[in-house]
Amino acid sequence: MQDNAGGPDAGNARAGGTNARAGRTNLQARTTKTGVHVTLRMVGSIFPREARLEDLEDSVVIDAKRILLRYGTPILVLDNVPSEERIKLARQIARTPLPEREKRLRELLAEAGHL
Repeated sequence: MQDNAGGPDAGNARAGGTNARAGRTNLQARTTKTGVHVTLRMVGSIFPREARLEDLEDSVVIDAKRILLRYGTPILVLDNVPSEERIKLARQIARTPLPEREKRLRELLAEAGHL
């Protein structure tokens, strides 16, 4: 096998690079009598650290609380709404047209017995 890294075929040159999230990658291409062989190796993890489900759930709960507060839910009422219900309410409000969100949120809270 012959490596054409220094030859006139620029497409056959070795290429190595880094990806900020993926760690180090190494791409090698060689031309042989039977054809072109390409090797791609990746060392490291795609994620700098494993994302924990608890972190994602906390983030969703916090975002839901922000949405509900933004559209007029009183803090005292929101403190009595369970996290799962906050998420459901926030998703429903996100699908509601912007001008109707505050009114619709109050309707949903009243239907659920929170107001």
